[in-house]
Amino acid sequence: MKVGILDQNGKLVTPLMGCYGIGVTRVVAAAIEQNHDANGIVWPAAIAPYQVYFATIVKSEEYSKIADEIYADLLAVGLEVVYDDRNVGPGNKFKDADLLGLPLRLVLGERDFSATESWKSF
Repeated sequence: MKVGILDQNGKLVTPLMGCYGIGVTRVVAAAIEQNHDANGIVWPAAIAPYQVYFATIVKSEEYSKIADEIYADLLAVGLEVVYDDRNVGPGNKFKDADLLGLPLRLVLGERDFSATESWKSF
């Protein structure tokens, strides 16, 4: 860059510069380096982009509505949630959950629901 400054004697010198700070990107890179498995990142809870991966494995509209209520309840108590309600098989959802590496994983299938509201006891 051909930058020059005058030193205390008035002589033109090239300055040496550096940055030794620990920025956000370095913290994230260090966390990933120390917290990973064969599938990728395993986020530490303190810096995870979301706290919970919530997936449903349901076909019935009734159970989908209950799952939507559970999702709303999770948000209402202040949790940061990724809600995977895609119409794909469980294998795809489990693999994607592995890749995301979020601290908590909640997966509910139709056997986990009942016609009553007993799911609210979780």
